[in-house]
Amino acid sequence: ATSFPGAFSFDAESIGAASEVKKDVETLQAQLQEMRQNQLDFAKAFVREAVDQIWFITQVVLVAFAAALLRWRLAAFLAYSASLAALCMAKGSVLYRQVHVFWSAFVMFVVYKRTKFRTKRNRHADQKAIEKEWMQCHAVLARFLFEQISELGGFWTKL
Repeated sequence: ATSFPGAFSFDAESIGAASEVKKDVETLQAQLQEMRQNQLDFAKAFVREAVDQIWFITQVVLVAFAAALLRWRLAAFLAYSASLAALCMAKGSVLYRQVHVFWSAFVMFVVYKRTKFRTKRNRHADQKAIEKEWMQCHAVLARFLFEQISELGGFWTKL
């Protein structure tokens, strides 16, 4: 066979080598995709666990506050318990909505301040570690805020 300028000629060996390279590339792409999925699953699990921890801490604080009121005065404890029960019963009320929004804002404020304190306290940490801490904080609070907005159907409604 006669070849002309600019034409490529392939022999069986180079075609076999190319197909091996293609298989290697496909294997590496599959492994990369699997690693990305594992990293995404880990990040989702971390965020879910952190949001659940926010709820647990809130419950602990409410119980501790109720215990302090109980120790201080029975009447104060009963008033506090009744107001919490009334608030839980009236989920559609404006008061419930306002308490929920301000509670969410307070939780976010505390978590941001805690992250700021932790990053400033750890001055000798490298910049990557500090950025990772802030990214985790943002990811957790973004999920938390999304859940709060979803539960309320938006933060504020205009009347």
